[in-house]
Amino acid sequence: MAHLDDALERWLPGLTAAPAFPHLRSQLTLRWVDGTAPRRVVEEATWYRGTQSLTEADDPAAALAWRIAGTTPPSNRDAPLPWLPDVLPVLRQDAETSNYLDRPARRVEQLAERVAVETQQAGASDRMPWRRALPPDVDDQLLADLAVWHAAHAMPSTGPNIVGPPMTEPGTVKYQAQLVRPLRRQRRQ
Repeated sequence: MAHLDDALERWLPGLTAAPAFPHLRSQLTLRWVDGTAPRRVVEEATWYRGTQSLTEADDPAAALAWRIAGTTPPSNRDAPLPWLPDVLPVLRQDAETSNYLDRPARRVEQLAERVAVETQQAGASDRMPWRRALPPDVDDQLLADLAVWHAAHAMPSTGPNIVGPPMTEPGTVKYQAQLVRPLRRQRRQ
């Protein structure tokens, strides 16, 4: 990992000090574990636009992470929450590692289910003031999805925005947009 950090710093000075570098590093590491060398991942993400726009970005690591996310095939089939990436198949090959990864994933799924059920109970809007801002005909699934989103991101129940502040991680940004779309449609109707 130290060699990876050194190579990235030589490639784009200041990159390792950028706020989103830990996320970028984890993206590169996961792709590396999955069989794609970090150098290739970076080349694929920068071949069209180069590094100029990265050097102009407030957070070049975030900009590069977004580009890498755009070149990474999306898959959430094995993830405990829809905005999280799935577990790499190579990590599933070892039974011990697979079992280790399954335990926290199952726990997250159980907690998400509990939050969803509690959200649909009578009186839940008193415990979750953000629900009062929803259109009256919001379906149960969207309501549950919003509640899990709130709980997973530890959002205050009295926040002004139903889906919270804008996210920065590519997967969370896409999922946040999915949550907003049906709400906008219902408001227009």
